[in-house]
Amino acid sequence: MEYQIPQWIEEEVKFVGPLTLSQLWIMGVGAGLTILCGYLLTSLLLKIFLGAIFLGTSSLLAFVKLNGLPLYKLAMAAIRHFWLPKYYFWTKETLGQKQSLKEGGLEKRKKTIFPQATKTTTSLNEEIATKSFGPQDIKKIASALDIKKKKW
Repeated sequence: MEYQIPQWIEEEVKFVGPLTLSQLWIMGVGAGLTILCGYLLTSLLLKIFLGAIFLGTSSLLAFVKLNGLPLYKLAMAAIRHFWLPKYYFWTKETLGQKQSLKEGGLEKRKKTIFPQATKTTTSLNEEIATKSFGPQDIKKIASALDIKKKKW
């Protein structure tokens, strides 16, 4: 009889009761901001309004999960996505040479030729280590490795 073994089980360690350390930290920041507003502001209505916003936001970030991922991790990923710059590389292949735009300049590289099968293993490894392969070359290598010859 076969049993499925669960894999990729990730469970955060409970730090205080049912709260993990990250949940405790997020709720502490929300409570700290609420207490700070309580000391700095004079209007009771504004204290209650801002306290509800801070505590509500911190409880959402600490306890809500979307697709099994905590909301604070999703929020950080969204901030990184919109804040960090994005890099796009344009490559153009011509016959016999490959031109690519790298670091503001145009770099020309000759197309890589596959090493001969008669060479020794050490010289072959040294030659492969010094060459640079393009996407088409990688696809050719992958298809060559996937082909299995039948032995009769």
